[in-house]
Amino acid sequence: MGNLATNQIIHSCIHAGQALRAILSDSKLLNLACVENPWYTPFYLKKAGEGLMNWINEKSIQSLLNRYPPQKDGPKKIAVIMAANLPFVGFQDLFHVFLSGNICLYRFSTRDTVMMNALLQGWIKIAPEIQEYLLPFEKNAKADFVVATGGDNTARYTDFQFQNLPRLIRKNRFSIGKITGNETENDLQNLASDILLFNGMGCRNVSNLIVPPHYDYLPLLNVLDNYPDEKLSELWKERMRWECAIAEIIPAKSVISKNAILNFSDELKTVSPGYLNVVECNSGGRMLELFQQSIEKIQCIVGEKPSIPFGTSQEPALDDFADGVDLIAEFRRVLDKKNENCI
Repeated sequence: MGNLATNQIIHSCIHAGQALRAILSDSKLLNLACVENPWYTPFYLKKAGEGLMNWINEKSIQSLLNRYPPQKDGPKKIAVIMAANLPFVGFQDLFHVFLSGNICLYRFSTRDTVMMNALLQGWIKIAPEIQEYLLPFEKNAKADFVVATGGDNTARYTDFQFQNLPRLIRKNRFSIGKITGNETENDLQNLASDILLFNGMGCRNVSNLIVPPHYDYLPLLNVLDNYPDEKLSELWKERMRWECAIAEIIPAKSVISKNAILNFSDELKTVSPGYLNVVECNSGGRMLELFQQSIEKIQCIVGEKPSIPFGTSQEPALDDFADGVDLIAEFRRVLDKKNENCI
């Protein structure tokens, strides 16, 4: 197999956008994907696909590639094990592996095969030169490095399964909404999207709120209650009806809205989708302390600068690596060190 030149890689990467546009316009395919995973909706699939389209362009790809020196030797086999809490959630890892000139051994979640298979098949049809760089990760396939995404329980199993291989295992993380009390209605509507988009199941979905003392929750609750029904999956609506019914029965320090249950705490923490962990904070020093205590669990923070803007938590750029770990630099570092030890 011959190495692809950088200009060939960039050209091939851009073709992924053409394949993505084609599958997002196929209503039958979208509906089939929603049957495979009932948490998905055509709206979610299109929204996730549009997010990918934001960085499938020559400028973004070239900018990322400029960070790295040429790879010392030929293509390595990087296994990518994907989740399915969000549509296309593993595609960025696959894309990173390919654009770095390496071979991606992919393993889709069984709940996200329809769109991912269609995307890869369409991409390979347009750019057949990539076929030998994108291969399924079969049971006995040999990989040089493994990257896997999942929850904490899945991470323990995956870490054990690949204990003899260099690996990057991602676990549960959460994102934070930083509220000052001066937000406009538009800010709160964008925050509601950060909370509820994709059923609140992504690590970039806001599940923790930091608010000032004596914060007036009514405007936020109104926005959450009036979040458009058509942007929510039926499973989500059913789940929230159940969760709200339980919350009304069980005494707890909580506030119930149609689309979220606010629980109050003194610390940031992981919570189930549909719940918001609210922490009141009266000083910048206390806020910094909260961030430092949970630094290994925080994915992103939305709010006033220097945080990212409300409404953009689910719009990561190509160089917004999950968990803040540069995947390309990480597997290069680990494999280069391994090669040095073998000399």
